[in-house]
Amino acid sequence: MKIMHVSLGLPPLRTGGLTKYSVDLMLEQKQQSHEVVLVYPGHTTWPRITRVERCEDYEGIEVYEIVNPLPVPLLGGIRRPHAFMKESPREPFQLFLQQLQPDVIHFHTFMGVHKELLEAAKAVGIRMVYTTHDYFGICPKVNLLDQAGQVCRNFRQGLGCVSCNEHGYSLAMIYMMQSRVYSRFKNSYMVKQLRRRVRSRSVSMDAQSGISTRFGYQDHPLASAYLELRAYYMDMFHLMDRLHFNSSVSRDEYGKHGLTHGDVVTIRHRDITDQRRLKLFLEDQPLRITYLGPVDHYKGFGLLKRSLDQLLVQSTEAWHLHIYGNDVVPTNWDKAKYTFHGKYHYSELNTILEQTDLLIVPSVWKETFGFVGLEGLAHAVPMVVSRYAGCKDLIQDGITGWICEPHEMSLVQHLDTIVKNRDLLRKMNRRMLAMEIDFTMSTHAMDITDWYSNAYEEVLL
Repeated sequence: MKIMHVSLGLPPLRTGGLTKYSVDLMLEQKQQSHEVVLVYPGHTTWPRITRVERCEDYEGIEVYEIVNPLPVPLLGGIRRPHAFMKESPREPFQLFLQQLQPDVIHFHTFMGVHKELLEAAKAVGIRMVYTTHDYFGICPKVNLLDQAGQVCRNFRQGLGCVSCNEHGYSLAMIYMMQSRVYSRFKNSYMVKQLRRRVRSRSVSMDAQSGISTRFGYQDHPLASAYLELRAYYMDMFHLMDRLHFNSSVSRDEYGKHGLTHGDVVTIRHRDITDQRRLKLFLEDQPLRITYLGPVDHYKGFGLLKRSLDQLLVQSTEAWHLHIYGNDVVPTNWDKAKYTFHGKYHYSELNTILEQTDLLIVPSVWKETFGFVGLEGLAHAVPMVVSRYAGCKDLIQDGITGWICEPHEMSLVQHLDTIVKNRDLLRKMNRRMLAMEIDFTMSTHAMDITDWYSNAYEEVLL
């Protein structure tokens, strides 16, 4: 089978779970003797004529760059909606696809992708699928959180999007981040400082929701533009033959928007292996609690901190929180209770999880999956997982993990029960050892490749 993937690009320029999964899936499919091609939104030129150019191969995978794609906002938000749905001639895409002749196109994102690419694929009869790594297309800020940091349940006919995106990246910033110069200097000190300054201008996730512009709630001119933008991406979703929901969480959220033509298939990556061991939970030492990820609101770190502060008030049991993932370490935290270890390399994860008694995944956004939960499971580390985290699909509540509500009362209750009874952790660890689960990417790649064919057969029926 000839499989064309559309993703954000390749490391080291592009990182994160979406890139990790798409690259690992491509490499595994290549190893299983499929022809694999990557297409990604690349840099801009002047004049801005959209075309597809061949790049250097990546470990045997053909790579093509869309030159002059639509802007790629990443997590920066969208301030000028019309720039993200500009028309492009269909002919260059159709000619490219006729020459390439893929059997299926697997989209991992619509960022930077013109709708005309999908229309060209439909015109030449190529089936298309989409993996729901996030909520881009439904939510310009990707994570479905409103300006107050709550799950967005009503975007108020575009007015909510105006409020959330008013401090988003400028188009100049986005195009700079898509440039080849930026790819060379992304990790330099100056560029890192620039990114920090841009992020610092964003509205605090704890601020009250509102529109701080000269326009009122009922007459803001951008509101209708955000409605058009959502309609643009809804058309793209409906052009897909099948949606790959990587969890029941993403299936349910997409379903609220009428996007139900898909199947839930949990995901993997190539570095996960079965490392499950019998663990000791020593009574005479503080309970070792671990948080892996950025110290950000949407990941639930604030929720975890507030819950542990409350636990200090109502329990005398000894515990210590180890935080991995950020390079900025606060100086005013209680070092007897909290240790910031900074960023970690994946090669260190085995050691980190061996030294963990309880892993917390406290997501407050509707996280479509969450590799952290899968990694905890692969090490048989007992976990408390938010109901909003897609990785909850892999555990049975109270049997092979604990599922909590994404609020303080629920998390405090779970933590209070666990820190007072180490035997609960021992039993949980033993049940996790007995789970029948395949962690291999090779099996997952075969499942996905079979799903391409099955999904197509269902469409024909």
